[in-house]
Amino acid sequence: MTSDDRTRVGDPRGTRMLGWVTALTGLVAIVAVVALAFMGHSEAAIATGAVGTSATAVGGLQITVNVRH
Repeated sequence: MTSDDRTRVGDPRGTRMLGWVTALTGLVAIVAVVALAFMGHSEAAIATGAVGTSATAVGGLQITVNVRH
């Protein structure tokens, strides 16, 4: 019989890495938007900001599924 204890043993490496990738994506998007805006490419800056925002939003989503038999 399986245990009903749901205490996490440790934080998996992938979960921590996802947080870093999400933060880095947001930072790179901000830097790119500022650089493109200073160079006069406002349309590209808006598109880059939208892509960075959506990547950051998706990266912050975590779904946990517990299957019981």
